[in-house]
Amino acid sequence: MHGVPIALHGQAVSHLAPGPVADKGVRIPMRVRVPDQRSFEKALRRFKRECIREGIMADMRKSEFYDKPSVRRRRKANRARRRRLRQVAELEGK
Repeated sequence: MHGVPIALHGQAVSHLAPGPVADKGVRIPMRVRVPDQRSFEKALRRFKRECIREGIMADMRKSEFYDKPSVRRRRKANRARRRRLRQVAELEGK
């Protein structure tokens, strides 16, 4: 991840990566509460899990490099092909 999450006991862990979008399209930072008795490592793991669940890591990876439109179309077609093959395999297995 870019940047370092910061936490003090009893405070929230936050990161500068964009979090969920508020109702007016404004990004709000991701926060994870850390009770006094929990360790920093557990809070960091929880924070990373939340980032993955919210799709922040995928967005960061996706925007890391520019993809040409032809590459995006090819990737989209490959995803659709794999999805169709999976559906056919599920139907044949039942």
